[in-house]
Amino acid sequence: MTNFKKFRCRSILTALAVSCVMAIPAAAQYNMYDLGFNVTTQDIQADNTNTVHLIWTDRSTLYYGKIVNNALTGKVQIATKVSTRFWRPYLSVRPDGKSAHTVWCQGGGKGNTLKHSWRDSAGKWRTQTVYKASSSKQIAMPSCAVDGAGQVHVLFGIFNDVQSNTYYTLFYKKRSAGGAWGRLASFAPKHPEHTFPMMFTDSTGGVHATWCIVGVLGSDKNDAYYCTAPSGGKLSFASKVKIPKGPGLTLNGY
Repeated sequence: MTNFKKFRCRSILTALAVSCVMAIPAAAQYNMYDLGFNVTTQDIQADNTNTVHLIWTDRSTLYYGKIVNNALTGKVQIATKVSTRFWRPYLSVRPDGKSAHTVWCQGGGKGNTLKHSWRDSAGKWRTQTVYKASSSKQIAMPSCAVDGAGQVHVLFGIFNDVQSNTYYTLFYKKRSAGGAWGRLASFAPKHPEHTFPMMFTDSTGGVHATWCIVGVLGSDKNDAYYCTAPSGGKLSFASKVKIPKGPGLTLNGY
């Protein structure tokens, strides 16, 4: 009888163990969307309505689409002659999802042009020129963020290779909610080089930016910095803070 009780207890415990294992939820499911055979670059953003916005380049053509209820829909062509040699098109979406903005380069090599495309309130895409480089310069790494007030903030690099005066640094432009671009402003000093700007908008409409520095030695090499601006405000290099590194790390990346 004792042996039977032991066997019965072991059987119950085994059943409970199996039951516990079977009660573990199944692994999360993932959906995949084929954007095309010749897609070379892409960017993705989500808004507060849980809609996912996408842009991608198929060869030199820029497209937009969104994922709603687990379905890729609303694919439209935004622009052509898009250069992805030095950086990909960059996407920003207002927190409410009512407008989407992207910045991208047109024309490879020197003298290229920074473009801005956006979807207006009627759902149509429009494109305008933000800045055109001279024949001795080169635009690269554009990034953008649209704040809650409808302003578009753009950070991008200009590489100047005029003989010995070679440097790369970041520049800043801001587009008002009314649609007018402000003047081109030097955002960071020439030395050391400031590179790889990244931007995003938070749920309150505030804008955040990060970037790295290169070309210095010692403890400051490859540091990363951060700054922010409230909705309707302006980004300022003077308000930057250094992003701390972990112990023993020498790189922050981008």
